Amino acid sequence: MNRIGPDYEGKELGIGESILIKAVAAVTGRSTANIKKDMEKQGDLGLVAQSSKTSQKTMFTPAALTLAFVFKSLKEISEISGTSSQQKKLDKINRLLVACTGSETKYIVR
Repeated sequence: MNRIGPDYEGKELGIGESILIKAVAAVTGRSTANIKKDMEKQGDLGLVAQSSKTSQKTMFTPAALTLAFVFKSLKEISEISGTSSQQKKLDKINRLLVACTGSETKYIVR
């Protein structure tokens, strides 16, 4: 849907599949080519992101995601525009994905 909030507000995230693939690659250390290949097999980038993240080892456990933090981050992403907006959105998505555990990754990417 690429929206945050009701239709009458008209707030769109402005995040395409290519940005999400770059974010998953950056967070998991996998190449974008491998992620695209897995996506062709599985048909769902959320599942690919989840499986990529679960096989990744971390040095420390990130702080748990809260609904308020996720909603605030998505709202901030929808308000980003202008010069280097894609990179700013990518940075925010990366922060969310780093903090994900378990199936959270799948739902954030979806």
